[in-house]
Amino acid sequence: MSFIYNIKYNFERKHYNPPFMNDYHSHEFIVNFEMSGEITSYFTTSEYGIDTVEFQKYLGRFVETLPDKLNTDLRLINKSCSTESLCIFFQEYFPDFLRESGYKKLKDIFCLSISVFEGYSRETKLIINKNLFENS
Repeated sequence: MSFIYNIKYNFERKHYNPPFMNDYHSHEFIVNFEMSGEITSYFTTSEYGIDTVEFQKYLGRFVETLPDKLNTDLRLINKSCSTESLCIFFQEYFPDFLRESGYKKLKDIFCLSISVFEGYSRETKLIINKNLFENS
């Protein structure tokens, strides 16, 4: 059986984006990983395909590494810090963070998309459709 999981984390940070360079303003952001997982014989002792509680915990730890002003993060220098660039940022850096942090159940996670919301009503979605963790 295959299931779809949406795992979100809310955070508030300041950023600026073109054309208003250095005009820092605050947003409540939400990052969302939309993933699919299957219950297979690998998960014989559980009734779920992805441990959403554990995944969200690691997502929160990763987000908390971000500075108050997003544009000052070394990984985001020379980026616009638009919601588009933040989607790409999570795609590029979160999988390595999981690996380096010792997250164990990476091989069975298929990422459908990564979204970044500014507030609750504006969503930017990057379509992934691959296993982000296939190098694990």
